[in-house]
Amino acid sequence: MPMAPPSSLRTQKASHGASHSRAVIAARAKALGIDHTEMERQYLEKVSLRRMVEPEDVAEVIWQAARYNGRPKVHWPVGLKSLLLQQTSKYSPDWLNRFINFHIAARH
Repeated sequence: MPMAPPSSLRTQKASHGASHSRAVIAARAKALGIDHTEMERQYLEKVSLRRMVEPEDVAEVIWQAARYNGRPKVHWPVGLKSLLLQQTSKYSPDWLNRFINFHIAARH
């Protein structure tokens, strides 16, 4: 029999991030005097995961996660690069992990 969540459990509104992002993109487009869709395209052009993995890779990992019966996992790396980063981050110092993540994010 499934247990009900405790009454004190609160969830964050899921759509807040998306609506906030749209507002930021719209404000930036207005400030630059360009169309909202063009500004959105420029932002999405810089998304790194879009360049690193294919939709089929993501679908494969989702399929594996859905069928997984082992010990509960939180992180499911998609692609060889993310798998290598995940595995090496276990053994490298935190400052180095932050440095690498910062530079990966800054490139894109």
